[in-house]
Amino acid sequence: MHYKDYYSILGVEKTAGAKEIKKAYRELARRYHPDANPGDKKAEERFKEISEAYEVLSDPEKRKKYDEIGADVGTDWQNFDWSKYQKGRGQWREAGPGGVRFHYESPGYGGFSDFFRTFFGDMDPFTDTDLFWERRGRGGGGADTEALLELSLEEAFVGAEKEFLVNNRHLKVKVPPGMREGHKLRVPQQGQSGQKGGPAGDLYLSISIRQHPLFKIQDKDLECEVPVTVTEAVLGGEVDIPTLKGTVSLKIPPRTQTGRVFRLRGMGMPDPGGSNPGNLLVKVKVVIPETVTRREEELYKTLAELNKENPRARLVNMLKKPGRRG
Repeated sequence: MHYKDYYSILGVEKTAGAKEIKKAYRELARRYHPDANPGDKKAEERFKEISEAYEVLSDPEKRKKYDEIGADVGTDWQNFDWSKYQKGRGQWREAGPGGVRFHYESPGYGGFSDFFRTFFGDMDPFTDTDLFWERRGRGGGGADTEALLELSLEEAFVGAEKEFLVNNRHLKVKVPPGMREGHKLRVPQQGQSGQKGGPAGDLYLSISIRQHPLFKIQDKDLECEVPVTVTEAVLGGEVDIPTLKGTVSLKIPPRTQTGRVFRLRGMGMPDPGGSNPGNLLVKVKVVIPETVTRREEELYKTLAELNKENPRARLVNMLKKPGRRG
């Protein structure tokens, strides 16, 4: 098994803070997202690797454990005894009085590496065991059970099928598209069993949606920020926009200012069940190049000579108009 250098994968130092790690991940995720690289298996594998690294380094608990492993491994990972980190990894957790135990699974297991599953399998978001429940008694019968079900934004958008083991009973639940944070999904008669053969209670799955690196949810609308170059902003052009339905092309008109928002209708979250979707709000961010060639610098100087208008001078002139006190 190979040691995974998650810091190197994201291109950050080991001392990097949460904001720096998130920024690096977002930039790499945009570049290697499968929607932006259709059919490119190398980009797909790179995207999984980036996602795996972010899953660990963005979580304080996982990052602490990973750093401890890295300190022990050092540079001699080929001769390292991995077995001492593989003991006592239970997959079950007691979930309150009454002994109801939940184990949550997801088909495909997320595609993370053996390295990740060896050390973080019990904390993998694709095998989430952090399902808490409370009992609401029914006279003479069983008790309703409430559990937390965490979804990715993609799963909430298109729907998903989840599997549970509830006291050694397999249970498959279809989650309809359009679920939101705090919504509850009722599964009849899958809660706490009743005494003396009485009816079982219901299982209520309380939906939680993981934070997405590209999109934010605002009611039914999705919001994202898209970088454009200075040239694209001044001259206009077409830019590729990632959406949960696939990549679409957005026409940027000439002289587009940073902060301008474009509305893509029908690209947002649907209502529960999949109908009447909201919009995708795309906010433009004009990105200044960090480095320029000598020729580019000469051209920028020429543009500066041609464009004498100073937008800050207009603000000064407004303050000097009659009726205003400076």
